[in-house]
Amino acid sequence: SAAVLVIGSLAWTWLESNRIGQLRLAAQSKVDDARDATKAADLAKATTLLTEALGQVRAESTLSLLRDRIQSDLDNVARLQAAADRERIADLRTKANRLLDDAQQAIEMAKDFAQARTLLTEAVTLLANEASLAELHQQAQSRLADVNQSLAEQSEVLAAKALLAKFIATVEQVRIHGSNLSGEDAIDDSREAHKLGLAGLVMFDFDFQQPEMLDARLKDRKSTRLNSSHRT
Repeated sequence: SAAVLVIGSLAWTWLESNRIGQLRLAAQSKVDDARDATKAADLAKATTLLTEALGQVRAESTLSLLRDRIQSDLDNVARLQAAADRERIADLRTKANRLLDDAQQAIEMAKDFAQARTLLTEAVTLLANEASLAELHQQAQSRLADVNQSLAEQSEVLAAKALLAKFIATVEQVRIHGSNLSGEDAIDDSREAHKLGLAGLVMFDFDFQQPEMLDARLKDRKSTRLNSSHRT
């Protein structure tokens, strides 16, 4: 029976030694791959490999030295990742500030709100998922909103100018046709003048059933004239 115990003990020792050896080799293989990944600047992969390796040996007291080396490598990768993140954030900040400056210059130098919108949109997108640059992101969003408002106002002005030009042309045609009060074409000219006059009023949403309900664009002008007459 003593021989059986000895043989059993030796067998267990051999099996345990073999198990530990396999764990050591597997963990070391991951450590080697992690170091290669670190050299290639693939820090995410290195972190994953070292974390897996540490998990393999964490509970093995006989592998404490290897465990400590793995933890040391993991800490080193974490420091490298933190430094890389700081550099990336600094680069993003620099690029975003440059986009904001270029947008401001486009507005001040050329009144190019369309270009400013393009630049500010790029800045907003660039900063969208960066919590550490939230304040700069908010600033870019605010400027973009202002630029969009300016573009909307520009569009309204252009539309108003086009409408005014069309209205003036219509008024001129009314004057031409309305000035012919005699002759063979007098009736036709009168009808055409009436038709054009109505078309001109339609441009400003004039309601003949409610003449006091003026188009908003005419209300402002009417108010201005009334205030002017009161002052005189």
